[in-house]
Amino acid sequence: NPIAHSKSPVLFKEFFEENEINGVYEKIELEQIDELAELKPLYDGFNVTAPFKQNIIPFLDELSNSAKSIGAVNTVFKKEKQWFGDNTDYLGILNSIKEVIAVSEIQNCLIIGAGGAARAAAFAMKSTGLETTILNRTFSKAKHLAADFSMGAKEMINLEDYQMIINTIPNPLCLIQDSQLQAHHIILDAIYPKSQFAPYQKEKGFRLIPGEKWLYHQAKAAYHIFLP
Repeated sequence: NPIAHSKSPVLFKEFFEENEINGVYEKIELEQIDELAELKPLYDGFNVTAPFKQNIIPFLDELSNSAKSIGAVNTVFKKEKQWFGDNTDYLGILNSIKEVIAVSEIQNCLIIGAGGAARAAAFAMKSTGLETTILNRTFSKAKHLAADFSMGAKEMINLEDYQMIINTIPNPLCLIQDSQLQAHHIILDAIYPKSQFAPYQKEKGFRLIPGEKWLYHQAKAAYHIFLP
C-alpha cells in the first residue's frame, strides 16, 4: 500500500503468455496486514510489497534462508496446508548483474543504503563472496547491516576504488560525488524510472543496470516458485 503503480501484473502477463498459461495476476491493496486472513482461503500464493514485507512474517509457518537472512518476505506460497515465505529480491539483483558481467569478473562492491533493499543486496553479495562495503547517511545503520553480513562499513569512500555499485536510495549523490564516476563502474540502481546516474552515463561511459531489470528478475523468480 500503495500498489496502483505496480508493474507486476504486466510482467506476469508476459510470463503467462510465454508459457501458454491462461492466468491473471491481480493487485490487491490492504490497509492493515490483519486483512491477510481474508485472502488466505482465496489464493495459493501471492507477492508482498511495502509496507508489509516485514510484518507479514508472524502470519507464516516457515521462512526460506533468504527471507530469514534479509528479514523480509516478498513471495508467499502454500504447500501441504503450510504457508511459506520467501524472498526473491536477491535473485533479482544477481540475475540483473549476470546479464552484464560474470560475477567472477567483479573485483568488489559498494552498496549505498541500509534499508530493506540494501539488505537484499547484501545477502546477494554475501552469496557470491564478493568483498563488499556499506555506505549510508546514518553510519550506525551501515555498521549494523555490515555486521549482519560480515562486511565493511565506511562513512566516506573513494568511489574510484569500487567496481560494482548497488544503489538503493533515492538520492545517492548526497553521499558520493558524480565527478568520481568512471568507465570501469557497473551501477545497479534500484531507483526507477528516474535514476540520478542516468544523466552521467553517456559522458562517463559506465554501465548502468536499471531498476526495472531488478524488478523483472525478482518477479521471474517468484513466478517459478508459483509455477515450478
